Amino acid sequence: MRKYPKKNALLFKKEGRYRGITYKELAEKVRLFASGLKALNVQRGDRIALLSENRVEWIICDLAMLHIGAVCVAMFPSYTVEQIRYIVTDSGSEIMIVSGQTQLEKALHMKESVPTLRTITMDCFPDPKKDVLTFERLLELGKENPISEIELNKLGEMVKDNDLVTIIYTSGTTGEPKGVMLSHKNFVSNIEAALEVIPYKTGEVILSVLPLNHVLPRMADYYTSITKGCCIALAESYATVRENALEVRPHYVTLVPRFFEAMREKLLKALDKEPARKKALVKTALEVGRKRCELLQARKGLPISLLVKWWLYDKLVLSKIRASLGMDRLKNFISGGAPLPRANALFFASLGLIILEGYGLTETSPVTNVNSPRRFKFGTVGPPLRNVQLRIADDGEILVKAPSVMLGYYKKEEETRKAIDEEGWFHTGDIGEIDEDGYLKITDRKKDIIVLASGKKVAPQPIENALQESPYISSAVLFGDKRTTITALIVPNLENVKTWAKLHNVHLEFSNLEALGENEKLRELIRSEIERLTVRLADFEKIHRFTLVMNEFCVESGEVTPTMKVRRKVVQEKYKDIIDKMYS
Repeated sequence: MRKYPKKNALLFKKEGRYRGITYKELAEKVRLFASGLKALNVQRGDRIALLSENRVEWIICDLAMLHIGAVCVAMFPSYTVEQIRYIVTDSGSEIMIVSGQTQLEKALHMKESVPTLRTITMDCFPDPKKDVLTFERLLELGKENPISEIELNKLGEMVKDNDLVTIIYTSGTTGEPKGVMLSHKNFVSNIEAALEVIPYKTGEVILSVLPLNHVLPRMADYYTSITKGCCIALAESYATVRENALEVRPHYVTLVPRFFEAMREKLLKALDKEPARKKALVKTALEVGRKRCELLQARKGLPISLLVKWWLYDKLVLSKIRASLGMDRLKNFISGGAPLPRANALFFASLGLIILEGYGLTETSPVTNVNSPRRFKFGTVGPPLRNVQLRIADDGEILVKAPSVMLGYYKKEEETRKAIDEEGWFHTGDIGEIDEDGYLKITDRKKDIIVLASGKKVAPQPIENALQESPYISSAVLFGDKRTTITALIVPNLENVKTWAKLHNVHLEFSNLEALGENEKLRELIRSEIERLTVRLADFEKIHRFTLVMNEFCVESGEVTPTMKVRRKVVQEKYKDIIDKMYS
């Protein structure tokens, strides 16, 4: 606030247009909310649960907690009452801050388990009988019981390196959630090292799309941005990313691989509708962009002829495509949370939009590796940050030692000892390899490795990612542990299947999904795609049988985590009969 009082700290959508909040205005709101929390007798170390989608109030609440030494227990808005009850009771939260009516109703359910729980709502009316206060009432309490800026700074100075910032409960692909304890030192060390690789500049706009409850956007979009005096533009939703980008023209956007897949599909569909001449021009431009990127990635010089072609096609074609996406100022996309298919990385790089893929976990605050704008390598998550040590264990597991590694799992000492060994190495649970340039490649999750009855080992993730490069396959999950062969559940991309059916005059009954899943024409299409995309695999790795699942795996049914990682064990249990049938 002292450095950039008049610069916009936040942009948020209201009444159809983006409005700004300056650093000075944000700091004043934080001071008042912190004063309100102190008036409620919140002490250093107290846990406060935060259940809300991304919004200005989320950031004000979090920063207020940071200043007075309270601990933010952030949760995904999609969490069920049962999940929230577990986290609230396990963390010992005595205050819960929620957004709208839906989240308020969840909070009121907590009264049975935590009768003393006080609730603060960002939108709804107060209810004194149910001990509900409004966000505005907290600001009023702050005005009535003000903490001066000097006093607030003194409270901040009392916060120590190893004091908690947050407890983030990992959604986990197996087992019950574990509360990851992250300190001020964890985040600060990660921010400083990450900024050496991706140098945000004061005044640049960061479009924040992913939920701030998740550690990656919280660090990369939010904490890092305010450290450098950037402006965080809050996207309205996943569905409005393009519209919001056109309005704010961001310099950086952090996304998960699913977004890039969907964006690529839309661009290619739009291209198919263009006249043949324009379509050919765009394809040529993309081919020039691809050649340029491959040489840049290999760190080879670009021939003059290619530089001239790139300049020409970029000016006439590619720059216009970027502008149509609202990405004309974009320096880089950042990708994390799951493996990024190489085909998607290369496609966007051909457009002049480099995706910097990184790696990390909630337990590492989160970034351990990331590709840099000048030295990127597709198919890898880049070299480690300056203050991160990496080691590959004998069984292929990635081990990490860094100041950003968590303090431990809340109230789970045995789990903590399993995760962090006596020498301080954190066991990630991921399998990987380090190439000759020091770049890390993730091959799979340790727990996901399939061991066939023959003893042969199959890493399912690379095969699943390859299958998802098909326009007709939305998701794929492989099975075969202790079995003789590999089988798969395949979720078709119905929208693209409809287009294919029209082009080939194939009649498919989309109103009856059960019958559609058994349709031999559709099965032939998917079978040919599986064979095309797995042709280089060893025979024992190939998919011998598959079943079509006509509904997407979703968070609500527990089949995927909020960060879109498949919970293989949940899917296996839910579809046990179908999987068994493939082996009968």
